[in-house]
Amino acid sequence: VVGKFITMIGADRVTGLALEGNTLMYSDQAFSIVKKTLSTDATSTRNGKVDRRFIPQSMFAFLSSLVKIKNPVNVTYSDDDSLVYVNEPDMNFEALLSMPLVVCEYPDDATLASICPDPKDEFRFDIDIPTFLTKMSTFDGVFPSSTWRWKSVDFSIGSADSVASLAHSNFNAEVDTDLPVTNPAITSSKPNLSFKIATIILYDYLNKLASGNQTVNVEVGAGEPDEEHGAGIKFTLPGLSIVMSKMLKEEEV
Repeated sequence: VVGKFITMIGADRVTGLALEGNTLMYSDQAFSIVKKTLSTDATSTRNGKVDRRFIPQSMFAFLSSLVKIKNPVNVTYSDDDSLVYVNEPDMNFEALLSMPLVVCEYPDDATLASICPDPKDEFRFDIDIPTFLTKMSTFDGVFPSSTWRWKSVDFSIGSADSVASLAHSNFNAEVDTDLPVTNPAITSSKPNLSFKIATIILYDYLNKLASGNQTVNVEVGAGEPDEEHGAGIKFTLPGLSIVMSKMLKEEEV
């Protein structure tokens, strides 16, 4: 999933993902920050501290193919992280890989908090994941991919509404559909909220990483994208946290 977005976003922003204990972390410094809990520890502990290890996109296909044959696979890093040794004794398989420079700067807690919505000034609600995925299909084939790269959609909701509006338009067409929301908890004084989001990214995360969960909790700050607590939209479900950034007008194409 993240390999696709790394290719779209560019290697100057992100080139891989990080593993720390039972947690997978990804941040592309542009559209999304993801933390996913794994079913078991992926990295070891040394001197009482859990290792954080990086996997570059250049190794995604190799490791993905290997674990389809034998899972799990032992991956060992050199002390300076310049080399990766992959070992599978049952297959009599060994590989020594050169580790490229990895750009994967997951934000610290303070930075992430400043991006995420302020609980005292936000719109919070739940959406049904299958319904959201179905609603997104109404936009398919209407707009050419050359002018709708990120599948940006305008999301609007009022403080008293039980539905949100999803819309996108260009010079030739317009699509507008409603998305039901449940369990609203509005702490903002604003009567309504509008923002733009890259649905191509959110669709894949919810479609492929939701692990069977039907509902996702959404938190959106009432501030502008350039304000503290105004840039991030937080999506939370068991074992998975996704922070998407609100898009600016010039980021549509």
